[in-house]
Amino acid sequence: MKRLLIVLTALALAAAQSCAQDEKPPIDIPVYPGGSTTMEVNMTAEELIAAVEAMMPSMAENLGPLAQVVSPADIADVVRDVKRIEYLQVEIPKASVSVRQVADFYANKLPAGQWSRVVWLSDETRVTALFAQAGTEKLYGFRVSNTKQDGKTIRRAQVLKIEGRVDYVKVLKLGAKVGAQLFSG
Repeated sequence: MKRLLIVLTALALAAAQSCAQDEKPPIDIPVYPGGSTTMEVNMTAEELIAAVEAMMPSMAENLGPLAQVVSPADIADVVRDVKRIEYLQVEIPKASVSVRQVADFYANKLPAGQWSRVVWLSDETRVTALFAQAGTEKLYGFRVSNTKQDGKTIRRAQVLKIEGRVDYVKVLKLGAKVGAQLFSG
């Protein structure tokens, strides 16, 4: 989790720099009522690739042997046809709000168009969902879970919207490389 936070923070900084250079539409993922945004990323594929390349040296320390398996070229191959990536992390401190209520909110706030539900995994503590448009030219997914903050349980929503095509074959190959590294020796 700490590694993910470091990587996402660096991505957010790279996104902030690129937004200053290039005007982009603002993120259009809604914030759950009463929630607060703790992270936003709004990037093109080119910006993401440049950020990954810039962060690889510091990521290598945190990722150990995985950094030898995943290269910026691998990431570039996966997102080459992606036009825009939006990520929003929201924390909801209100104790009376359930994980399912937050998940239902985001499931009912799909962007315009015809969406198909691809994945819906749910239990009392978390919901993970993925939706796609025909031809998988757009993806929308979220994960809502309970987490501890200052000794209190809060809900955290992580919402991702991708416009453009992700190369799933390359994602699976990359996943296999990472899995082989994780489970070897």
